[in-house]
Amino acid sequence: MMPDFLSWLLIFPILIVIVCVHEFGHFITAKFFGMRVEEFGVGFPPRIFGKRLGGTIYSINLIPLGGFVKLSDPKDPEDYTSFENRHFLERLLVLIAGSVMNLFFAILIFTIIFMLPHARMIGGDIVVNGLVPNSPADIAGIRVGDQIVALNENRFDSFKTSEVRLVN
Repeated sequence: MMPDFLSWLLIFPILIVIVCVHEFGHFITAKFFGMRVEEFGVGFPPRIFGKRLGGTIYSINLIPLGGFVKLSDPKDPEDYTSFENRHFLERLLVLIAGSVMNLFFAILIFTIIFMLPHARMIGGDIVVNGLVPNSPADIAGIRVGDQIVALNENRFDSFKTSEVRLVN
């Protein structure tokens, strides 16, 4: 088990990835429609680092609890690159694109997780489908294809009980 403080530290990188995916949805959709994006920021200001590329500032900010995409302010009512001067549907698509990207990202992550090797039931038994080299199971002599039928002389009568016993 991981100490609690390490678990809490893992929250920030995970949150940053989720925020980046979300904000990238807004960003890429705005760019697709030809809107001017002034800044793409990860975290909330004050800015720690920023680099201007192609008219957009890409920044890393001090407070890692969110992010933002700053679209251009309408200085001229005829400026078609401004968010405010765009058609309602284009603005709506930019606004919902972050959530749509999070949905696609979740589907991608779950697809990857379910494609990874894992134990599976064949005829009521758990069959080892993959091993991490030098893991405790590998060192103990468990091999791919082995069937696990009991733990500490307690036979598994269903997948659910085997899952509970293995976790505990």
